[in-house]
This record gives sequence, structure tokens and C-alpha cells, in this order.
Amino acid sequence: MFKALHNQLGIGKLYTNRKNVVFVVKSIDEIVDVILPLFDKHPVKGGKFLAYTIFKEVSLMIKEKKHLTIEGTLQILNLAYLMNKDTSLRNEESLKLLQGKLLLASLASRSFGGKPTNLSNSNLVNTVGNCEATTKTKSMIEPLTLEFVRGLIDGDGSFNISFATTRRRIVANFTVVMEISSSP
Repeated sequence: MFKALHNQLGIGKLYTNRKNVVFVVKSIDEIVDVILPLFDKHPVKGGKFLAYTIFKEVSLMIKEKKHLTIEGTLQILNLAYLMNKDTSLRNEESLKLLQGKLLLASLASRSFGGKPTNLSNSNLVNTVGNCEATTKTKSMIEPLTLEFVRGLIDGDGSFNISFATTRRRIVANFTVVMEISSSP
């Protein structure tokens, strides 16, 4: 399946080890030219839409080389650091610590150029709040399609037959599991 995905998209790399097969796309050109149009045309829903919206904004900023300035780096950090916040170990305290280190490093070396930037998280709150509102609105407006349901089942569904030997009972199960943070 992953080989077919790799061949279909014509981008990225496949990595395998004893436990996993991983398909990774790291090239910013491949992300902007192939991945973003794919998910703009076939949008994800729920919490994934919020993550995708941030991912898209940051990817476009990187493509425009905004990450090469301290202002751009801090803006990207504010947008993306708390992405998937319910499933990440990142928190506000570690964000502030990293912001401070970046600012000090830029002041010391001036390698980023530009003036010191205000480290306020108000832009982060506004951006994430707007993305969450858009996610809820988009999730409510667009009806579920059979393609979406199939994709959800492919990603998070399970077909299972369980056997209870004590009572010679056989039960068929169909289960879909999703992290609570991904539900709209």
C-alpha cells in the first residue's frame, strides 16, 4: 500500500524497519506543489483540519523563506509549536523557553537580522482560535462523504473477531477509534 502511495504521488521516500513502514515528504517544493493541493481538494476533517491549516500556513512561509528571519522563525514557532497540543509533550512553558533562547541567540549573533520581536502569544491565540472556528464551521457545513468514511476506516478502523473460550462465544466487532482531540 505504501509503495502504491509513493508511486501514485511520485514524491517522498519510504523507510522500513522491523516494526514500521513510513512514508515521508520533507521537500518543501513537494509539500507545496503536491501535498497542499491534494488536501485542499480533498480536505481532512476535525482536529486534522486544524493541524493541516497550520501546516499549510507554515509550509507557505517556509517556501517564501520567512523562516530565515527571527520574526518569521518566531511566528512559525508560535503557530506550530502547540500543534496537536492534546497529543504532544510541548507546553506553554517550553514554548516561552524556546522563544527566549531564539531571541537571545539572534541578539548575540545577529545571524537572523532584523529587530527584536515581541514574544506575545496573542497572535498565537488569535490564529489558533480562528483555525478552530473554521474547523468547526467547515465540519458542520460539509456533509460526510463515503470517501471520507472509507478513509477514516482505513486509518482508524478495525475489523475483528473475538473468541471467548469460557463460553464458546464468537463475536464480530467493527471499531473506529479516534483520539478525543481529533473529534470536531
